[in-house]
Amino acid sequence: MISYRNVFSVLGVVLFLFAGLMLVPALVDFCQLQKEGIYFITGSLFCCFIGGLLFFSCNYRESVYLNATEKVLSVFLSWIILPCVAAIPMIISPMQMSITDSIFDATAALTTTETNIISDLRNFSDGFLLWRGILQLFGGIGFIISCLHVFADFRLSEATDDNRQSNISLIRQLKTISIIYCSLILVASLGLTVSGVGAIHAFCDSLAAISTGGMIFSADTNTASSQLILAFLMFVGGISVTLLRNSLNVGLKALANQQFRYYITIIGIATAFLTVYIYRSIFFDLNVSQSFAKAFFTVTSSISTTCVPTDVHFSKFIDSLLYILNFCGGCSGSCSGGIKIFRFMIMFAIIKSYLLKLTRPNAVCIPTYLGKRIEYKDVSAILAFFVCYLVLAVICAIILTVDIDFGKAFGAAITTMSNSHTFFGLYKATATEIIALSSVSKYTLIFAMIAGRVEYVMFFMVLIKAFWKR
Repeated sequence: MISYRNVFSVLGVVLFLFAGLMLVPALVDFCQLQKEGIYFITGSLFCCFIGGLLFFSCNYRESVYLNATEKVLSVFLSWIILPCVAAIPMIISPMQMSITDSIFDATAALTTTETNIISDLRNFSDGFLLWRGILQLFGGIGFIISCLHVFADFRLSEATDDNRQSNISLIRQLKTISIIYCSLILVASLGLTVSGVGAIHAFCDSLAAISTGGMIFSADTNTASSQLILAFLMFVGGISVTLLRNSLNVGLKALANQQFRYYITIIGIATAFLTVYIYRSIFFDLNVSQSFAKAFFTVTSSISTTCVPTDVHFSKFIDSLLYILNFCGGCSGSCSGGIKIFRFMIMFAIIKSYLLKLTRPNAVCIPTYLGKRIEYKDVSAILAFFVCYLVLAVICAIILTVDIDFGKAFGAAITTMSNSHTFFGLYKATATEIIALSSVSKYTLIFAMIAGRVEYVMFFMVLIKAFWKR
């Protein structure tokens, strides 16, 4: 049975956290004597009120423990509620943004999808820009950390000795992960500031890059030094948080992970190829180091599904390769979107085993992943993922045909579900094109962004009758 009191109690804690986050951009605006800070204060008070109602009315016991169904439901509901709450400062402010556009922009930030509905950011305060960066950080790194918390025993007070030790271990892991990312953000912000980027913009760009959000000021990424800094952050954003945490404990041995080796190999080959292309192209007048910086920046931006907007235009062949990298994504358990590398590794292992079996019928061919045999349940999980992905993409594409043709609609659906960017076919949709869409299409893209962020299987789980009977 599902205890809705447990679920709502967790949602209350999440809203309390959001209320505290809104005070950060409010403080920035008040320090700069900007009146926009009052809108974040209003949003924070609203979050406190709703969060307080949920938490104190439902927290009727000393300890709250979530079963598997409640954990899934709490994550599912969080992704429905949080974009609406995050859009409150934009809705009540005189930014002339509709409710739909505000929710769309907040969802794009929270899901780390670089689909910008705002064509000109110069009219917005630094607090608003910082809020978008915080949303990207929460949707990328913060959401991974929160999932680690939710999918362990959720404890609000004292528990047994075993549960206490489990929570102590979890807190240590979260502390280590937080220290790693906060340190990288601060160092990168300082480096971008030294390279000529404004302090607030440097911090916002660092938040967006390491969370693979993509809402980065393209005008600030012209220098080779800033490109390398942001590319490194995007590279880290595509690495599993578990791998980063283990790297502090076992050092370089943690980098022997097979998935990481595939990840870095793909980036290395693509970067080398693109470096040669840029250096020898007549459209670029760059030396080898500048060509490498631009190539590394472009490749990591694509494979990590950050998709930073730039003014650089490559050939259709290069654009197609980068388009494919968008679907690849980073390692599992990372901030990146996409299909994730480990699923391709499992598929390639199965295909290799099948081909060997055809050529050598008497040979024993057992597909393996990370040194372990690939079981039937692993194959079923991969198959279910792709089936859910395709079904949701087709449904979203059909709905999007109210505004665009099916070819563009299907491209928009699959890329938005990958949390990379909204592509109309092979080219990125501009803010003007997104704004021109109807409310039905915008909410369809909102659904696609959320579906891609929480994995598509979860949406089908909550539709199954057995899920609600557990």
